[in-house]
Amino acid sequence: MSKKQIWVMVIAAAILIYSFVKYSQELSNAWSEVCFQSRCVQVEVAQKKEDLLRGLQDRTSLPEKGGMLFIFPKPGEYHMWMKDTRIPLDIIWLDHYQNVIFIAKNLQPCQKDPCPSYGPRQEALYVLEVNAGLADKWQLKLNDWANFKIKEPGKEES
Repeated sequence: MSKKQIWVMVIAAAILIYSFVKYSQELSNAWSEVCFQSRCVQVEVAQKKEDLLRGLQDRTSLPEKGGMLFIFPKPGEYHMWMKDTRIPLDIIWLDHYQNVIFIAKNLQPCQKDPCPSYGPRQEALYVLEVNAGLADKWQLKLNDWANFKIKEPGKEES
């Protein structure tokens, strides 16, 4: 293979990766629901670095069917903690196919440092935080599939 062919392949791969990242970022800004079959939670999306670090810290409540969806820039072993979190949570890790790979249930706010961290020993791309008890109530289990619903601005759901 010539140097020219290698450079063309490298440039084509870079364009493809850039396009995918840009497209996924545009879509993630529109996500407003995460559903497991017909049961959905309304989510805030955390994708910017500061939002990923802050999460639900200092919140005193969360709507019954509310949550936060963390979208990481690439798959990795992401661990979460309950530092400065005021409400008990269930935390659900999803892989790049949006399949459940790990669930930490009924995590209580951290009372003192050091706070424990929770997470799988496998790569996730998304993490969903919801009110404690929801995973049991909905009988969520490993390999369940989450559907991220996109709502177009200005359109009402029927």
